[in-house]
Amino acid sequence: MFRKFIHRDRKSFNQNQCFMNWGGVKPEQSGMAAQTSRQPEAEKEIMQIPQCIFPWVFLGLGWGKYGVCCNSYSMDFGDISQAGQLSDVTRDIFNSDSYLQMRASLAKGCLNENCVTCPQRTYGGGGIQQIVNQYTNALLQIQDEAQRHRARDNFAKGVEAAVFGKSSVEHAPSFLNICCGSACNIRCRFCYNCRMEYDPDPADIFRVIDRVHEHLIFVQLTGGEPLVTRAGREILREFAAGRYKFAVRLGTNAQWTDFDLLKPVNLAEVQISSDGATKEVYEKVRVGGDFDDLIQNIKKFVEFQKSKPYMVLRLNYTVTSDNYMDIPQAVKRYEDLGLFVTFNLVMREKDDPQNIKERPDLYEDLLKYADLGIEQSGSVFTRDCLLNIKKTIQEKMLAREKQRSDT
Repeated sequence: MFRKFIHRDRKSFNQNQCFMNWGGVKPEQSGMAAQTSRQPEAEKEIMQIPQCIFPWVFLGLGWGKYGVCCNSYSMDFGDISQAGQLSDVTRDIFNSDSYLQMRASLAKGCLNENCVTCPQRTYGGGGIQQIVNQYTNALLQIQDEAQRHRARDNFAKGVEAAVFGKSSVEHAPSFLNICCGSACNIRCRFCYNCRMEYDPDPADIFRVIDRVHEHLIFVQLTGGEPLVTRAGREILREFAAGRYKFAVRLGTNAQWTDFDLLKPVNLAEVQISSDGATKEVYEKVRVGGDFDDLIQNIKKFVEFQKSKPYMVLRLNYTVTSDNYMDIPQAVKRYEDLGLFVTFNLVMREKDDPQNIKERPDLYEDLLKYADLGIEQSGSVFTRDCLLNIKKTIQEKMLAREKQRSDT
């Protein structure tokens, strides 16, 4: 069942099919919707699919720890500096007690504290449909046929294990998320990473990659700014040298680029972060950044994309109390440049002056500008992102109203 809907012909791929937030194929185009509709009712009742399947397919390496998702590095999944003692990643990490407990909990429909505060839940990011969409298109970026087949079969095992709620698994991770370090060439006002010091030893990261790389669909490089971190550049150099065949997703602020380094890489997606549509707002939020450099480098990435027809080019906009008024202009400016645009809210819930979720005085204005962005956008998924932001704010408003009426 699962191998069918993740086995697609690279030649049949059309970038216009991209599901913009994740670079995935639309459900009705992937064949998955048809398979779901034909699924026997009895089987539907048995297969209680978890809300999130990350613990079955994901391994994170960040801030000196392993993680079951991007939101779990505060939990105890192991120490990356001990990677030299690993003999088997699947046994020693992927089937550690912490992973087993997380899978068992999700299989029962229970969410822990990290899950409840996960920003991706707003967008369905950990759900099976989104994950399958995301990983299917990433498979298309893999040039090596043997790597593509191994990664596809390994991923199918992961999806199957999640669907049937298996805690102990035999497959390897399909996706590594690597925080390459906290080094960055700008200082965003809302960013918590820049307040931390983290410079991982690339050797520790390579010890993990080397044990699972033949089964990986892609590795996501984050930071800091991956292109200026020691680990990020080392990983990209090794890929350029032919050491690895998996696809790569890169997050960058596009203030500085190295296209010679990126040219030989199987780039599944480049996500450019920009939190303003005007020079004044952008440079206020992204301290040390240059808006003119950003626009010029976006244009270079659009040109670079022509040499990689399967690569998704996306811009992510974090909405804060400093930049919400730029939402409509951001939609128009960046869509006109040829990018998919997604919006999210600041992750930190409290003690952050940029967190607009904790600014009731700005709720009405934010809803107004979100509506203008929805009217402006030609992208269904961009509109959905803004609708989800509206939903979050409206729920905050209802909660405040209820609290006042109760008192």
